[in-house]
Amino acid sequence: MLKNAKAGKKIKFIKIFSFFIFIPAVFFASSCMLLPVEEEPLPPPVIGAYESAAYQFAVARVDTLVQYVDASAQRIPAREESLAFEVQALIKEVYVETGTFVEEGDLIAELEKTDLERRLDDALYEMSRLELRRRHAEETYLLGKKYEKVSFVDDHAYERTAADFVTRMQILRLDIEKIHERITERFLYSTMDGSVTYVKRVKDGDRSIEKERFVTISDTTVSVFIVTGMNAQYFIAGDTVQMKMSGSDFFDIVVADAEEIGVYNPGEAAAYFALTDIPAELMNAKYATVRYIIEVKEDVLSLPGRAVNEVQGVKFVYMLNEENVREQVTVETGMVATNGNVEILSGLKDGDSVILP
Repeated sequence: MLKNAKAGKKIKFIKIFSFFIFIPAVFFASSCMLLPVEEEPLPPPVIGAYESAAYQFAVARVDTLVQYVDASAQRIPAREESLAFEVQALIKEVYVETGTFVEEGDLIAELEKTDLERRLDDALYEMSRLELRRRHAEETYLLGKKYEKVSFVDDHAYERTAADFVTRMQILRLDIEKIHERITERFLYSTMDGSVTYVKRVKDGDRSIEKERFVTISDTTVSVFIVTGMNAQYFIAGDTVQMKMSGSDFFDIVVADAEEIGVYNPGEAAAYFALTDIPAELMNAKYATVRYIIEVKEDVLSLPGRAVNEVQGVKFVYMLNEENVREQVTVETGMVATNGNVEILSGLKDGDSVILP
């Protein structure tokens, strides 16, 4: 019995010992499964190549540099006139619309004048009646004078009657002239050859307003463009400059003299450009760009202006040397073009790459 008891204790001890050995083994095995697979280390970065890739560069090139001033020009009529009625009356008819070409003397519009025509008819009828009565009185007087021996003729009475006729007829003539003037005021005629660029909108029953613009006529035979403001000082009459309109390239044009092209009421601080015989597709252009060339330099070394730095009057650029390290290179600059490029007089050669900021 004692032997069996000892054997049982030994077996139990072995089980307990095996359990404590198994647990660490399992833990160790599981821990090994959680570790990442070891990768090969990346090669160290090449500092010079990295810095080079991070920069933006500009290349010095032989080019043509141009310095110029551009100004906006607006189309205006060389001559323009606005017409208005001098009286207030019912509008009878308008004979034109915007875009209508008219000649000097063409009827533009008219006002109602029935009342004036009636008064004119009455005045003319009264004038004819007076003339008949005057002639009858004159004939009667002359006949009386012929037979003066058998009839009495009152010369003074006839003279008073004749004078009365003259006075009444003079008053009627003045009245007729005034009626004619008032009728004339109710017609609006074109004062020049040109195109109608404005007509007042009216509807039935509308009345004219005294001296209010009713129609505008513009001379469109010549296309005139004007530049105003500070840039007008660059464009002197007689100089040849460049112009460009929508749909065209730049072309040469001479700055016009306002008086020679008949500009209506020219401005003091303004430059004018007159075009004749221009293509139909450009006739409706309302705006243009005119360019004054200040200076042109051909075959010069240039860089974008932002590539050039300046500190205390010293100008320089940044470049990468043979070791791919950034270093300063002093340069001398010249003309600055309107597009921002700058002339390089010394310090660089054609094809050199400089670092942009």
